[in-house]
Amino acid sequence: MLIGLAGARGAGKTTVARAIIAARGAGQVVSFADPLYALLAGLGVPRAMSRDAKEAPSPHLGGASPREFLLAAGDFIRATCGADYLIRRALARAGSEDVIDDVRTPAEHEAIYQAGGIVIYLTGRGIPRDPRGIPIDNSGDIDTTTRAILTACGQSQS
Repeated sequence: MLIGLAGARGAGKTTVARAIIAARGAGQVVSFADPLYALLAGLGVPRAMSRDAKEAPSPHLGGASPREFLLAAGDFIRATCGADYLIRRALARAGSEDVIDDVRTPAEHEAIYQAGGIVIYLTGRGIPRDPRGIPIDNSGDIDTTTRAILTACGQSQS
């Protein structure tokens, strides 16, 4: 089952996504923002950056932070290519065993539900959420969180 993860910055979405893939023994982590990160890479900014590095001014971006660039680039792409462009790109790459680690907008939530997936909200930090989503507490260890998500999906670790 396709899983989307939602939560505040630093909630552990990517870490949990990787743990789910490892526990399932299948799938990949897909991000709605993957094309935006490809743009950053083309400008010399590496994808594997810490949360703090995302906030720091980058000489590769004329002093803007990678987060500022990602937000502005996403707005530009949605304005020029269509509001659902990044969603369509991600869902074209995502399979039924994959995890999308950056679910933020109502349209992204809806696209995952329409694709037959579910959205898991990593709780512990307040964010507005779609009532169809399943809240999972991510304040414990990664194994506990992963088991809770797989249980919510009706799956077990491989």
